[in-house]
Amino acid sequence: MKNLYCLLLCLFCTVAFAQETTAELAQKVFAACLKQDENAFLEFCPTEKIVGEYFKASAPDMKVTPDMAQKAAAYQKDRALTGFRVFQEAAAFFAIDGATVVPGTTENIENDDELLEGDKKIGVARSTVVTLYLTSSEKKYAFVIPDAIQHGGRYYLGNRPVMLHELEE
Repeated sequence: MKNLYCLLLCLFCTVAFAQETTAELAQKVFAACLKQDENAFLEFCPTEKIVGEYFKASAPDMKVTPDMAQKAAAYQKDRALTGFRVFQEAAAFFAIDGATVVPGTTENIENDDELLEGDKKIGVARSTVVTLYLTSSEKKYAFVIPDAIQHGGRYYLGNRPVMLHELEE
C-alpha cells in the first residue's frame, strides 16, 4: 500500500508540473508568479540531468561533465529567480489584480542559436520565445518567457528571466 501511495504521488507531480505545450508552460509559470509561489515557479526549471541532456542534444561533440551541468542548472535557477522577483515588482507597479486576470492567446517564436567553440560551430541550441497575452482590470499585458527549452516532450524555463510588459492600446 505504501508503494501505491508513492506511485500516486509521483504520478501527480509528473502531471501537475508537466508542460507539453508552450501555452501550458506560460499559463502555469504565470500562475506561479501571480500567486508569488517561488517553489512552484522553480518546478519549471530543468534539473541538472535535463540540462546535461539538453547540452548533449544541442552539441553532440561537446564533452558535458556533471560539474558543467550542475553549474549551468544553478545559474539557470538563479536567473529564473531574478525574473520571478522582477515579475513581483512589475505586477505591483502595474497593480495586476489576480481576480481580474484573463489569459489570452499565446505566441511562439522559434530560435536557433549557434554554439561556438572558438570559431568552430559545435551545435545549435534551440529555444522558443513564448508570449502569453492577458488582460487585467481592462489593461493589456504580455508575459514573456524569452527562451523556453524543450526536452523529453516537456517545456522548461531557459536561462533568461521572465518578463511582464504593459501593452499600448
